[in-house]
Amino acid sequence: DRMLLAEFDIHAGRFDSAKKVLDEAKIIYPYDVPAITDLNGRLALLSKKYQQALSAYSEYLAINNGDKETTYTIATIYAKMGKPDAWKWLETAMKKGFNYSWVLKYDDSWEKYRSAAKWKELMVKYPNERKYVSPFEN
Repeated sequence: DRMLLAEFDIHAGRFDSAKKVLDEAKIIYPYDVPAITDLNGRLALLSKKYQQALSAYSEYLAINNGDKETTYTIATIYAKMGKPDAWKWLETAMKKGFNYSWVLKYDDSWEKYRSAAKWKELMVKYPNERKYVSPFEN
C-alpha cells in the first residue's frame, strides 16, 4: 500500500510526501524491493533530479536484467542532462526492441536531438514498427 501511495504522490507532484513514504517502505522490508528502486527513480526523474534518477535507474536496470523500457528511461535522462551518452543508450534501447514510434515522436526529451543526422540514422536502422491502436477503434 505504501508503494501505491508513493506512486500517487509522485504523479500528483507531492515529491516530499512520496520521498517520506518510500523511505519508510525501505525501512519496513529487510531486503531490496525492486518497486522501491523504480519509484525512487521516477521520483527523482519527475522532480528533475537527474543524477539521482540516473543512479536509481542504473540500479533498477541491473535488477530487471536490462529491459528495453528502463534502458530507454536512462537514455531520456542523459538527453535531459544534455549528455552525449543519450545516443548510446537510445540505440541500446532500440536494439533491445524499444520501438514505440509515438513515444519517440512526442517525448520532449528528444526535442533537440530529432534534427540530428544520428537521429535519422537510428530511425532508419531500427524502424519503429509498433503503432498505437486505440481500443475504441473498430
